[in-house]
Amino acid sequence: VAIGHPVWGHWLAGAITAMAVLGAGRELAGNGVGLLAGLLTAVAPGLALFSNLLLSHHPALAGLSMFLFMFLRMQRTGCPGCGLAAGAGLAVAMLCRPLTAAAIGLPFGCWLAWWWLRGDRETAVGRRSALVASVGVPVILGLGLMFGHNLALTGSGWTTSYQVFTDTY
Repeated sequence: VAIGHPVWGHWLAGAITAMAVLGAGRELAGNGVGLLAGLLTAVAPGLALFSNLLLSHHPALAGLSMFLFMFLRMQRTGCPGCGLAAGAGLAVAMLCRPLTAAAIGLPFGCWLAWWWLRGDRETAVGRRSALVASVGVPVILGLGLMFGHNLALTGSGWTTSYQVFTDTY
């Protein structure tokens, strides 16, 4: 918006989504599946439509796709940086569409909590705690940012601008 071309941000979100889907496909089933998934995502008519409507769906999808890709990579490699990127992707999605991000992130959070509590023979508790924190810290920072945003717009940190809109109209 600041440079006069708001649609460029949505096009970038579409590119990020396609690349993250490619990466998630590679993590799950190899290069061929990743390439096919990424290409099909890049040419999907629905994504082309939503990228030109300038709605919150497209940036939320980019954040959720990045969350999925980085979470899968974190599971495979145990890399805390991937956990930070996964948490940041979920936080971005949460700022765009909070309940959508919660619905997508909750099963992953449940699995992460279960993995952290039950343990395994390969990963020490300190390492597991670091991975859980690497995902959780960006999400908590995003919640704080959303609380401040809500407070500035509605006068209450617990009331979203979307809730005010739906109550009014």
